[in-house]
Amino acid sequence: TVYSWYYLSASCEHHFYNKSVFVPTGRCIPCDIFRRIPARYVFLGVSVLGALTTNIMRASMSVAIVAMVRTTNTTTNSSLQTDTDTCPGQEVVTSSPGSKTGEFEWNELTQSYILAGNTYGSLVTILIGARLAEIFGNKRVCGIAMFMNGFLNILCPIFVRWNVAAFIAARVLQGFFSGPFMPANMSLFASWLPPQERARLSGIIFSASNIGSLISMGISGKMASTFGWESLFYVYGVLTALWCVLWMFLVHESPETHPWISDEEKEYIVSNTKKVAITHTPIIINLTEEDYDDEYNDAEEVIASPLENT
Repeated sequence: TVYSWYYLSASCEHHFYNKSVFVPTGRCIPCDIFRRIPARYVFLGVSVLGALTTNIMRASMSVAIVAMVRTTNTTTNSSLQTDTDTCPGQEVVTSSPGSKTGEFEWNELTQSYILAGNTYGSLVTILIGARLAEIFGNKRVCGIAMFMNGFLNILCPIFVRWNVAAFIAARVLQGFFSGPFMPANMSLFASWLPPQERARLSGIIFSASNIGSLISMGISGKMASTFGWESLFYVYGVLTALWCVLWMFLVHESPETHPWISDEEKEYIVSNTKKVAITHTPIIINLTEEDYDDEYNDAEEVIASPLENT
């Protein structure tokens, strides 16, 4: 039996290479696995995971800030003696300090800037995300957006201990980079999903956004109390990096550039997602002198008819 070395590259063309995994087969094992799944569903699955990851990471800040901020709770007990035959009693107040949590003393305004930083940044790029995708490519824009979002998330614990302004700036940058993800991803939907499937399948990714927030609220609190608030930034940042690997190898710009899509599926997608070419050639109306005279006479009759009836 002849054994060969194979290498899973970005194009993954099933050719022989002299590195990576040693397998006794004539085909690329990862490709064989994903060839059994329609390529458009692989794209949909990775996109849904991206929407989940993005919203899990965004919603986790609302939980993390509770563990980060130092708060002091005070319990107040009061007793007041009341007797109509004596002078008004003196109120006796006793208080006991509660537990202090967190390591940062931020006022409410600072906390609001931290929580809203992601939104401030995304307001800019979400408006131009589709245009950026047209210039640089949908796959590239989505990949860079998610990678930078996760990378900054991992660096957030460093920024927050250095300076709160740097932390707020990092949050704004996270929103700036995450903003183009959905517009660029929706542009890919137009290339990968036929119109008869688009409404049903695109609804899944929008549902994933809300589900991601629910997952984050459910597990982030337990993670913060068990492993510390830093774990939220590290774990979700690493998950985003792993997603970027899936995106790089499994998702392609269009069915025409996909290396292992079946011919039947490619024909089905391409034939149902053809875009109408928009021409920039001006439309010239060629009217002869005779046509012009006819139109002019018709206009005269329309104008003159009401006058003749009066």
